[in-house]
Amino acid sequence: MKRRIISILAVCCMMVAMMPAAFATGGNDLQAQIDNTAAGGTVTLTGNVTISTPLTINKAITLDGNGNTLTYDQSGEAIKITTNDNVVIEDMILNAEASNGQGISLYSSSPKVEVNGVTMNVDARGISFKQDGYATNAHLALDNTKIYNSRITDGDYEHKTVIGDTRGISLFDVKSSVIDINNSEIYGFGYTINLAGTLVDGIRDYDGTTVNVTDSKLMGWTAFNVWSSSTKFNITNSYLKGINNSNGATDGFATIVVNDDIYGYGWGGTNANEFTIKGGTITNYRSGSASEQLFRIDNQGVTKVNFEIYGRDQHVKIIDGTGDSSSVFYSGYLMTPDGWINYMTQCVDGEEACEVTGYNDQTLPFIPA
Repeated sequence: MKRRIISILAVCCMMVAMMPAAFATGGNDLQAQIDNTAAGGTVTLTGNVTISTPLTINKAITLDGNGNTLTYDQSGEAIKITTNDNVVIEDMILNAEASNGQGISLYSSSPKVEVNGVTMNVDARGISFKQDGYATNAHLALDNTKIYNSRITDGDYEHKTVIGDTRGISLFDVKSSVIDINNSEIYGFGYTINLAGTLVDGIRDYDGTTVNVTDSKLMGWTAFNVWSSSTKFNITNSYLKGINNSNGATDGFATIVVNDDIYGYGWGGTNANEFTIKGGTITNYRSGSASEQLFRIDNQGVTKVNFEIYGRDQHVKIIDGTGDSSSVFYSGYLMTPDGWINYMTQCVDGEEACEVTGYNDQTLPFIPA
């Protein structure tokens, strides 16, 4: 009888050890639970948690919010990921609304991170690459995730944004990597998705990094602020909106901005960026006096843009949201309508894969008035 009881107890103990860890309260306890969970395991919240010290994840783990809220009440990042192993953060509200509050920071050299079913409310940054040196062969995947700038307190993201250096997703020194954004929303930031890095021989070479945006909405001062080269953007059935409320003389911007090669570094064909846009909408909103465009590329004209029909008949819709944009497309190199039409051969008077319309359906200029 004793042997049987001991056996039953041993089996029960083994079953408990195999169950996902669950935590409801106490930031220190949550960090301890992460530390004590074996690689590949799951830590599950059973209630709301407030932390005052960033959580550090240094192994393959799933942090399952189980529908609860994780609040970080200090400046800086709420979660630091320092491993190259697979990390999943899912099913939670993540608040980092204190001054300079940030959601998730990636510090490893080749992070693999999935963010699923998460709503972030942050003051300054949503997700940031902060590694020492280059991040190579990284994979960041967002699915059914929302990243909101908490400074927009009334939720009017269609008309308001934070002008300046706030970022939904901040990429820095990324090479040969893949960023997947699916069925997600990023609202209210100065730079919705920002690509930057260290200049080497005059360029910031992302070495074929691909950014995929599918069935998503990106709204901010700019949807894409691109300082990288050798980057591919695949944007499918998505809504991109640039919002400019500034009266600053130098605050002119665009929904999509490719900054280099504005300084004439001379990328050439091998380092050019390429956009493939299938269906969806590129639009804007302007309430201040700063100039606004919809698509602005580098002065050298090396950026490649392909428009394609999504599904059977959904063209890419390029719409001047308030009827006062200085131009639809802008480049210092291709300043004539014919130049743009030849450059974007599939976007001709709405007859092919792209429809260019304006506020109240007026015809838009291809060059500044």
